[in-house]
Amino acid sequence: MPDSTESTQQPSAYVPQAAASQESAPPEPETRKPIIALILAILYLLISLINDGSTSVAFIIAFAVLPAVFCVLAFLDTVKAPKSRKRIITYIAIGVTVVSVVVFGGKMVAYKSHQKADHAARMAESCQSIEWPDSGLAQKLPAPEVLKGEVYDTSNSVSITLCKATKSMLDKYVEAAKKAGFAVDYYKSSDSYRAKDSEGNEISLWYSEDSEDGNTLRIHISGPQQDEESDSTDSSEKDEQQEKQQDEKDTQSQQSQQNEQSQQQSEQKDSSQVDPNFKATMDSYEKFFDQYVDFMKKYKDSNYSADMLADYTKMMQQYSDTMTKMDSIDQSTLSSADDAYYLEVLGRITQKLASVQ
Repeated sequence: MPDSTESTQQPSAYVPQAAASQESAPPEPETRKPIIALILAILYLLISLINDGSTSVAFIIAFAVLPAVFCVLAFLDTVKAPKSRKRIITYIAIGVTVVSVVVFGGKMVAYKSHQKADHAARMAESCQSIEWPDSGLAQKLPAPEVLKGEVYDTSNSVSITLCKATKSMLDKYVEAAKKAGFAVDYYKSSDSYRAKDSEGNEISLWYSEDSEDGNTLRIHISGPQQDEESDSTDSSEKDEQQEKQQDEKDTQSQQSQQNEQSQQQSEQKDSSQVDPNFKATMDSYEKFFDQYVDFMKKYKDSNYSADMLADYTKMMQQYSDTMTKMDSIDQSTLSSADDAYYLEVLGRITQKLASVQ
């Protein structure tokens, strides 16, 4: 018979280890950044919903900087507590920020598509069939093969803009104008023609290629100038003056652009110095972030009081105005000094934002 004492003293084959294997859950992170990230993400979403889509990619990214930065900081602060409530809030803030970017982008694409459609409708409206003017000046010109566009008829001139033009239309019309007598003092280039007839009437032709507005051919004829040279003027002086006038007409648009550029360059300082208007815009941009950093420090010291959310909304409006000025800057016109100052300001702003962490 088996010993009863042995059976009673035999150790159990299974000992529960649940209590020993259980690990204590990590404490809830003390950081406030997930809550701040969620507030910024919600404000960003509200702005994206209010926006009509007339914005740029840079504008969308600029507004996403603050919520994105705090989402990253909140994510890093909750790494050791992946199942905590604040980690869940961080995920929600990230999701709201992503949705806001999608809403912004969708509205921007829809707005631009609507603009293109409106532009195409306007171009189609302006490209209708026309009748060749029956005035005296227009009768001196041959009618082109395609009569679609717009007509501007005055007592001493006629201007016609033909749409859906081709380069061959210009070449054919130049030959037709020559046959009609417009071959005196002529000037011809690859996309223009200018000449007079024996009566002093002047014709000008311009061919223009445009991917958005379409190719056009402009025909302009005007009557003789009223202030003709007197017969007593020396012939050499007349030839010289006519040549000068012809050169001025040929390069009129180029000279106008050069004069504008020269005037701007004379008013601006040396390229080694920052443009005053650009500096003022960048200083305003930096000033906003100074106010933002002060606000966030005050907000943090006040234990994140909800009463300060109204002040934050006003600050976001200031941020919107500042970014509008930033978007209006033509970066292709910035000098090397402007670029250097731009990077300098961004560096200072980055350091200031880091101090809020």
